[in-house]
Amino acid sequence: MAFKLSASVLEKAIKHLCKYGDTDVFPHLPELAFFRDESIAIVTELKELDLDSYNPGGAFEALAPKSRFGFRITHQLSAVDTVLLLAAVIEIGSLIEARRPDAKGLEAFSYRFDSTTDESLFLPNRTFKDWLHAQQSRIQGSLKIKQVVLTDISDFYARINFPRLENLLDEAAPANGAAKYIKKVIKVIRAKQSFGLPVGGTAARLLAELALSDTDKALIDHGIVATRFVDDFRIFLSAGDNPYDVLSFLAQQLSINE
Repeated sequence: MAFKLSASVLEKAIKHLCKYGDTDVFPHLPELAFFRDESIAIVTELKELDLDSYNPGGAFEALAPKSRFGFRITHQLSAVDTVLLLAAVIEIGSLIEARRPDAKGLEAFSYRFDSTTDESLFLPNRTFKDWLHAQQSRIQGSLKIKQVVLTDISDFYARINFPRLENLLDEAAPANGAAKYIKKVIKVIRAKQSFGLPVGGTAARLLAELALSDTDKALIDHGIVATRFVDDFRIFLSAGDNPYDVLSFLAQQLSINE
């Protein structure tokens, strides 16, 4: 049976891309101006596309500076494929969000999916700066916190295990055409590699959050008070807590799950 995206998710994807761009690495695609002016015609065309038979193209891949002395592999999809991938992620966005910790907490602070707005796909006031302020409020509001451990995941996007992500998509959205298409796109972009997400676009951000959902849950279940912004972790320790123990637990979870 053919799978087609709804007009509503295609419209939301185009609005988001036209406002925020398709990537935070490369110059934005010039086609976005055309998408903005002809969104009705484009949605009318794309909503009739059978994604089960449609074959997405690859992505432009380049080495981009990450810091003064560091680099990362980044990607830019074609204009149509960018819209289709983002729309497919929006289609299952609420299902992905349902697997994550409560958005009212600080555990998974970044990129909380919001289906109620017309343009932005994420809850407001969830920037990196907001995260820093939230940590400050948490520390000032608890006399039990004596130490804070700072750590991150090296080359996070490039190291996401694709078979693991496939399983998570199947669990979050079983037998879902959008999830099937997402897996197809990643396979094409990453070619023969069994790891990594396309870096730089909005769709990958929500997929990366899904990839860490089990780690977030494991920290909560183990009673570890922590907060995360994408691949940056802050772990709050009470008197007597051993930093090495919590770091070892986190490392173990990442090695198992991610």
